[in-house]
Amino acid sequence: MIQFAVVDIAITSSRLVLDDFDYYIRRKLILVLLVAEIIGNHLKAKPRQLTQGEMAMVTSVFKTAITLTEVRVRKDPILPFQGKYAVTPMGGIYYPKKLYLKDYSIAEIGDKHLFIHEMVHIWQYQMGMWVALRGACSLLVDYEYALADDKVLSDYGMEQQASIIADYYLLRDFGYDYWFGLTRQKYKGSKPRNKQLLQDFWLKMYENTLLSDFSYLNIFWELNYFSGIVTLQIKIIFTIKLNWL
Repeated sequence: MIQFAVVDIAITSSRLVLDDFDYYIRRKLILVLLVAEIIGNHLKAKPRQLTQGEMAMVTSVFKTAITLTEVRVRKDPILPFQGKYAVTPMGGIYYPKKLYLKDYSIAEIGDKHLFIHEMVHIWQYQMGMWVALRGACSLLVDYEYALADDKVLSDYGMEQQASIIADYYLLRDFGYDYWFGLTRQKYKGSKPRNKQLLQDFWLKMYENTLLSDFSYLNIFWELNYFSGIVTLQIKIIFTIKLNWL
């Protein structure tokens, strides 16, 4: 009886090993197919450089903080599950067909707002941030923010930073009403009678946030699909003075 029990345990253990191996192979196959589709989508997405109008638009916000000649705007999504959203994983913007335009500097205000949001991710990427890795979890992060006197830009998350800068551009260039309708600022209150007073107040809040020292601390999780090991990496880039305004 003891011998049969040992044999039974050995067979069960072998089955577990085979099941683990099958799961390992399936997981790697899914990853390979996903990467292949992403590469194929990247190659199909036709790139263009920024137009002169877009360069002027970006420079009005970022001054010389972005190397404009390295930026590419692409027509077609890169991700198989991208849907109706624009993504900017590696220093270039991938627009789905319905959102793509030949020149965002002459687009509707909402399109300009989104364009500046995506340009923030290009700025982050050029600074050294792992935008693609962080963006993979963007469905779980907060795009909304609450400006505060004791907070600087680096106190906010990747998507919050993009929302803050895009909202500042919207308020500065198009006024309180457009900002009120599109902003992700959580506590904007109700529309007042004296809009100019509120516009000046919020512009000052944004300027205080954007003119502060920006300490960039890049902390991210890296999942190694081939070994199954999860590691935490911390990368301190630098501290700069933001001179945009």
